[in-house]
Amino acid sequence: MFYGAAGAFKVATGLSGSVACGNGYFGNPLNGVTKHCSYTVTGGVPGGLAAGATGALGPFVPHHFDVALSQGCGNFTYSGQPFSVTVTARNAANATTRNYDGGSATAPNQAKAVTLAAQSNAGVGSFNGTGMIGAGSFASGVALVSTPAFTYTHKLTESLSVTVGANNADGVSSTGHAQGILGLRSGRLKVSNVFGPGAVSLLRLPVQAQYWTGRAWALNDLDHCSSVPASAMALSSYRDGKGAATSAWSTAASALTIAGGHGGVTFTAPSAGGTGSVDVALNLGLATADQSCLANHPVTVGGAAPWLRSQYGSTAACAAAHDRDPSARVTFGVYSPESRKNMYARESF
Repeated sequence: MFYGAAGAFKVATGLSGSVACGNGYFGNPLNGVTKHCSYTVTGGVPGGLAAGATGALGPFVPHHFDVALSQGCGNFTYSGQPFSVTVTARNAANATTRNYDGGSATAPNQAKAVTLAAQSNAGVGSFNGTGMIGAGSFASGVALVSTPAFTYTHKLTESLSVTVGANNADGVSSTGHAQGILGLRSGRLKVSNVFGPGAVSLLRLPVQAQYWTGRAWALNDLDHCSSVPASAMALSSYRDGKGAATSAWSTAASALTIAGGHGGVTFTAPSAGGTGSVDVALNLGLATADQSCLANHPVTVGGAAPWLRSQYGSTAACAAAHDRDPSARVTFGVYSPESRKNMYARESF
């Protein structure tokens, strides 16, 4: 027979007959909390109960939580980028509270939902609804999730560290114990126009991963993780060598992979020996249409990296918010101008 409430029980075995369910028989296992009895009966009892009955236990109350995390992009995490978090329920001896379990085998759940919260620099952003870890995520005292994302309120926020803690409705928290630290950067992808002779076999559109330093956008040489699939490259507005709209030629774009902050999208040579230009946008969202400042938005597959969107240009040019996809123009059949100044000297003999 169990007497008590979540977190503390008194147990008595081998009982028969009438047993008072109260402090007088068991003592008081938990001060100031309403308690109840749960029991298992074998062999029958007066009143004709032939089968056993089992009372439910839980939810269990751990002493504290430990929080550990993995950055979203190597040694840092972009603002708005999901990262992985492990929350472990611990007892007072710092061992895992294995009964803190929300699996289907426990009814009711022996765990409760946990909320992630910023313990430092909390005012610069929020989890925007991604910081809730459901009770069902806990198995034997441990929950591992990869959906949380902390987003700056303002895109133009410098790099900061945010301490991530956890708590539940019972007041159990990670305060004073192990907590995770996010190294946050506000990021974007910067693309540049490119041009080359029409006969070239490949033309590479340069792309740079950048972060906001607090004063300007700069190369993010820590980025070795960002990528955009070829299916997210939105090609539109084909034009011939005279600038007129055309469907006489086409090109195909490769996927993008960033290393050390640098990357590029490779375009195949124009079909049918064509020359001219084509606009390209990188669809970094989840929808089938890019959100660039270009006029046309063909169907693509979103690259699922909206944290790399930005404003691109003045507020009057496209949109006031930092939610635009990057875009550029690729031109075949044009030779690059001189990229450096030359000094010519006349020699007399």
